[in-house]
Amino acid sequence: FVTLFIEVENHILIIILEYMNMSLSNSHFEYDHQFYQQNQGGPIESPLTVEMAETRVAEVETTALLTSPAPFFYKHFVDYGYGKFFDKTHAESFQEFINSLSDDLVYIHHRTPL
Repeated sequence: FVTLFIEVENHILIIILEYMNMSLSNSHFEYDHQFYQQNQGGPIESPLTVEMAETRVAEVETTALLTSPAPFFYKHFVDYGYGKFFDKTHAESFQEFINSLSDDLVYIHHRTPL
């Protein structure tokens, strides 16, 4: 039974990966009455593209929070992360670390007034 479940699970995973590949490699859009094929990224506003982006952000943030001098509070909202740090140096070192984890994401920080 366990072997059968793993085979079914792997088959479903293969189907999902094939669907994702097809969706990302066959994106077209219209601009100024002409059709273009999108070369990079996924279709804008596609639920698949949104989920893939959120998964990537979660992966990078989780790695940073588990392997760095993390903030004492951190929360992720849609496309915005909010962290509380001990001081400016702590915030800057966390920003430098999280940016070193990925070439496709860039984290910036804004200091909020007290």
